[in-house]
Amino acid sequence: MSNNRSTLHFLIVDDHDSARKMLRQVVSNHPSWVVIGEATNGAEAIARMEQKPDVVLMDVVMPAMDGLEAVQQIKRIRPETIVILTTAYRDQELRTRSLEAGADGFILKDDLMIDALQKILSAKEE
Repeated sequence: MSNNRSTLHFLIVDDHDSARKMLRQVVSNHPSWVVIGEATNGAEAIARMEQKPDVVLMDVVMPAMDGLEAVQQIKRIRPETIVILTTAYRDQELRTRSLEAGADGFILKDDLMIDALQKILSAKEE
């Protein structure tokens, strides 16, 4: 990762308040991870890229602009940003489409824990 800081800054993107709260809690439970912003759709996430998050944790299925479209634009704006897409749907095709769109990782919301995030982030450091 091109991040020289020990703290990772996260942007959380999900159209459901309860999901954003859960994602915020998972991130906040790690001692060197900080949530620096939230958005309710991909368009809002793109508008918040000036905050320079290290990691965008984003739902795939959202109104206005979904995660698949947003990840492509985020990667054009800030290619160094790690984008991890999340979903509640157990759909292998959705996982494949997410990674093809440019996501650095894909996690089912049911499996979203610090360990799962660390695994993806560690793979990006190599």
